[in-house]
Amino acid sequence: MTRPQQVTAKAWKADIQLLADTHRTLREAVADLRPGDLAKKPEGSKANNLALVTGIAAHDLYHAGQIQLIKRLMPETQILIGDL
Repeated sequence: MTRPQQVTAKAWKADIQLLADTHRTLREAVADLRPGDLAKKPEGSKANNLALVTGIAAHDLYHAGQIQLIKRLMPETQILIGDL
């Protein structure tokens, strides 16, 4: 994944779109799983589908908590994320 050298509103919006697209793809893949698929291990994986899905969800929640903490620690004048 190539990252832009400069932080710009355009780059930020592209990152938000990439995140939304990736989450949509993940939700579609999870929705397509049948209950019996949750216990199966994908080829080459040490974990079953249930562990992978819950691990991804926990990972996202961890980062969401980090973002909330950073937002609370920053003065209001420095929070530009919603303005871009």
